[in-house]
Amino acid sequence: LKKIYKLDLSNNKRLERVRDLFIVGCRTGLRFSDLTSLRKEDITKDGIRFQSDKTEEVLNPVISEETQEILEKYNYQLPKISRTNLNKYIKEVGELADISEVSYKDTFKSGKAISKKLKKYERISSHTARRSFATNMYKRRFPIYYIMKITGHKKESDFLDYIKVTNEEAVKIISMN
Repeated sequence: LKKIYKLDLSNNKRLERVRDLFIVGCRTGLRFSDLTSLRKEDITKDGIRFQSDKTEEVLNPVISEETQEILEKYNYQLPKISRTNLNKYIKEVGELADISEVSYKDTFKSGKAISKKLKKYERISSHTARRSFATNMYKRRFPIYYIMKITGHKKESDFLDYIKVTNEEAVKIISMN
């Protein structure tokens, strides 16, 4: 995320807007539909408060320093970008930021398991932002209950299916105690 955030895109406003919206999603944990429906009056210098489109629950996402900088940059009115375009262009941003580690995407075709080798930037999407928020907060050992309050998850089992922690990361987290 830091590589993406620090990427100089001043010469490409299209990618800069995509990157900024994606980073706000990564730092707030908002669903894409909520992120793109935020109104200027929902955002103040003290925080964000609005009703989620999906759950109709009132949410108060966290505002990080990066989020605050981006909100100020756009005068508290985030860019409007379609999910299709964000999903297409965020991959370009990821490639420019050299997010090129190899990862595997497991799928099934005709009942057979297939593991497809991809570069990480090829897998970035609008939903990656929300999952990144949840996973990063979990890895930083914030209580699951608090993270679920921010993301709007109702059941812990759903939340635990949602986050992405590799076996190696789990060992590292546990060994730090």
